[in-house]
Parts: sequence; C-alpha cells; structure tokens
Amino acid sequence: TSDVQSILDDSAVNTVLIGTRHDSHASLVIKTLLAGKHVFVEKPLCLTEEELQEICATYEKQAAEGLHLMVGFNRRFSPHAKEARAFFASRANPLVMLYRVNAGRVPPDHWVQSPDVGGGRIVGEVCHFVDYMQALCGALPTSVCAMRIGRHSSGITDDQCSITLTFGDGSLGTVIYTAEGNSGLPKERFEAHADGRSVVMDDFMQSSFFEDSRQRTFKTSTRNKGFADEMAAFVQAVEKAGPAVIPFEEIIAVTRACLLAAKSVQSGAVYSL
Repeated sequence: TSDVQSILDDSAVNTVLIGTRHDSHASLVIKTLLAGKHVFVEKPLCLTEEELQEICATYEKQAAEGLHLMVGFNRRFSPHAKEARAFFASRANPLVMLYRVNAGRVPPDHWVQSPDVGGGRIVGEVCHFVDYMQALCGALPTSVCAMRIGRHSSGITDDQCSITLTFGDGSLGTVIYTAEGNSGLPKERFEAHADGRSVVMDDFMQSSFFEDSRQRTFKTSTRNKGFADEMAAFVQAVEKAGPAVIPFEEIIAVTRACLLAAKSVQSGAVYSL
C-alpha cells in the first residue's frame, strides 16, 4: 500500500517494510518506530547525517521495547559470503579487499541521481558493497576517502569512482564503481587476501578459494545475493524476539561511511568515522 497512516494505525500489523524512494526512508523509519512497529527498510537508511542522527536518537529510545530496525544489506547473507567468512575465520592478519562493480548507466535525469531524492549512487548502492566488506572482516569502517573521474559527457561523474576504506581490525577495502563498463561483463567481482589465502567471488555464482597449492570452487545454481536468507533471518528475529540480524552499530557505520564517501568525491578529503 501507499497509505502509510493506515499501516501505522493498524494494530494487527507489527512490522513495516519500506520500499519507497530514498528521500522518504528516514521519515518513514522514524514514524514506524514511534508507532511501535518493527522496520525493514531497503537501502539506503537515509540521505543526510542529520537524518541519521535523528534515526539513532529514535531507535535508542524504541530499542528498549524490543523493536528491530533492519536495512536491506542482503549480500552478507549470500552463501558466498558465508563461505568466505568461514575461509578466513582463523586468519591472523588483516584483509586486503577489492570489490569491482559494473553498475551500468543511469540517466542523469533519473530520480536516483538527484541528491535530494535518490541521494546519488554512492549513498544509494555502494552501501551494499561496504557492508559486504564489513561483514567479511568483522570490523567497522574507520575511515573513507574517494575519488571520481575528471569529466563525463553526461555531466555525472560521481558514479565513476574509487572508494577506499580502512576497518577497525586493520583491514583495507576498495570499491571500484563504474557506470561505463560493457553490459556483457558480470556486475560484481570481489577479491580478498590474507595469510597467503585468497578468495575470488564472481557475481554471486562462483567463488574460488586459494590456499597453499590448492584451489577449491564453490558454486550456486543461480545468482544468489542472499535475498531469501536475509528475509528469513529478519522474520525469525521478529517472530522469536531474537537479537538484531545486523547489529545497529554496523548499519550506522555503513550508512555514515557512504555519506562521507559521497562528500569525499567532492572534496578529495579523507574522513574518519
């Protein structure tokens, strides 16, 4: 439904899924929490630091009531992510990570490109890839810097960028995000390296694990980005009053990292979280 108030007023509804345009996410999250209902909101959580702070203040009050606030960072729930976490579970040293995203073009007049409506593609989509790296290394991002191409015929340059993050365990991650790749190239490729071990994940269909002189391949029959497992985990947490599926501090850290990355492509500065 698009009738928000009817959902908030309905005592038979205990959970709200928000899938609207990005500029309404923050206000709907806050209204839903204040109505005493669990929230699943598609990314991004919000578009500004001010909205983020307001969400934090609201959630901290409502969390005592056992409410869940979940953002749709689905990729951490993929079986490929689970295999990678298990592979690096005993590592002694930080990870070096690279996530290349062949995102495809979005017209400059599309609402996603509007800073006020969509927030741009760094805030609106790169959060997925930052969360994936955070989930793999098991530590919050601590700093971010970003650079973009110098010009483009469309007038949009922010969706052709490189974003580098440090994490609390010493790991390093870079997202290469391009809207200009060939459409025949798969969308996502991820690499991680530590302790003489490497993993290469190709578009959530195949992951290759390298250790000593051995190579192992893990495949899924479809492109499994974790959507089904994400929703199942959230529903179970609500039904059984379990712990948060994604810790709130991780949701906040990813959101803030992407807000600062969008700021960094404009300024060239390095920002600490």
